[in-house]
Amino acid sequence: VFASVEDPIDETAVRALSDSLASARQTATTAANAASNLSLITVSTTLEYGAQISQEESNIYGLVTLQVPSAIVPSESKSIALSRVPIDLVCVVDQSGSMSGMKMRLLKQTLVYIVEQLNDFD
Repeated sequence: VFASVEDPIDETAVRALSDSLASARQTATTAANAASNLSLITVSTTLEYGAQISQEESNIYGLVTLQVPSAIVPSESKSIALSRVPIDLVCVVDQSGSMSGMKMRLLKQTLVYIVEQLNDFD
């Protein structure tokens, strides 16, 4: 829900969240800088079809997955937790008529999956 003129903003909650994010980012940065052997981002792709005739024009759906290295950060329970660097994510969604039916259902399922992968620091 986006804040509007009718929706007052809880400045204390926003400040607390901002402080938590800043702390998590600082911890992740410190951990990354301290590591002598940093992992790289792993990229994998999955295509709808294993092969396609090159002379035919067609749309092929694919999935690109980026896996970032994990970082060790302190959790609220004062123990060490394995996490990842917080992310800011923007999804651009096509809602035109061509996305009706099954395409829109798959898009919604994908967006739900993405949201489920986020954590409190994202």
